[in-house]
Amino acid sequence: MTSNSKTIIQDIRQEFEMLLNFVVGEQAQKATADHIERGLFKLLLAIGAKLLMLFFVMRSDACSRDPIQTATGAILPYERDTKRTYYSIFGKLSLYRPYFYKKEVGGETPLDAALGLGADRYSDLLREVSDYLGVYNVYHKTGDILARLLGLKLSTGAIESNIADDAVDVESYYAQKPPPNPAEEAEILVVQADGKGVPMVLEKPPEPLARLGKGQKRGRKQEAMVTSVYTIAVHIRTPRQWCDDARAFLELPSRESIEPGPGGAAAVSRGRVVALAVLVGLVAAAFALGLWLAGRTLGPWLTRERLET
Repeated sequence: MTSNSKTIIQDIRQEFEMLLNFVVGEQAQKATADHIERGLFKLLLAIGAKLLMLFFVMRSDACSRDPIQTATGAILPYERDTKRTYYSIFGKLSLYRPYFYKKEVGGETPLDAALGLGADRYSDLLREVSDYLGVYNVYHKTGDILARLLGLKLSTGAIESNIADDAVDVESYYAQKPPPNPAEEAEILVVQADGKGVPMVLEKPPEPLARLGKGQKRGRKQEAMVTSVYTIAVHIRTPRQWCDDARAFLELPSRESIEPGPGGAAAVSRGRVVALAVLVGLVAAAFALGLWLAGRTLGPWLTRERLET
């Protein structure tokens, strides 16, 4: 264990004592739960960064500085320890690892491969979190969330680049993924598709026009299509159950709970009754339309079958 790693361990123990004192100390007796929770989260992030840094230091110390052989058979001697910036979920770290180099051959850092580090500076966990947020939010909002919760400052360009790099593996992921077991799927197959017009940045912006002609637009968009396939179970309902569900959706009282009002009229909101009537009418119209379309589609085929028989 080197002096650097011993110093980090000593700092971690001091910070852990501070963490315990933050919870059980005199000031904690008057603190609010929100103050303690926020403080713990911030302190745990700091300790996590120190522990991760200790891991990198110990792995670097244990890595051999003896000459290495490349895949082509060339021998690379140890040159120096070189710095690498690493963005983790705990924050930004600087780690040093052995670098092997030979003129006219090139250089390698074998510890990067042993640690599973990619070509960029971002950890897999941080990429996973930022990608997950980035597909549901605009990129600058994703950066705001990471900065607010973790204190990380990632540019919109870095978030966009990470998502674009990781999106390359989507097709290969689904290609190797086994198909779902039919016995575990529901009866109804649902296929959905939705398109969104994405404004495109033109290399050469068009000349501004005082007035657009028919069909002209100031911008240009390209459609981005999202699809989903899943199954749902059949939910069979009787007409009475359907009416009960519609009544509950419209917050209508049950038939038994309606109390007669003045003059024998039921104390039920007229607007809700009208809404229920409209809902029933729409369902009836949809059913009639389905029958009509079925007749248009299957009618000629049925007539032809009868004539042939």
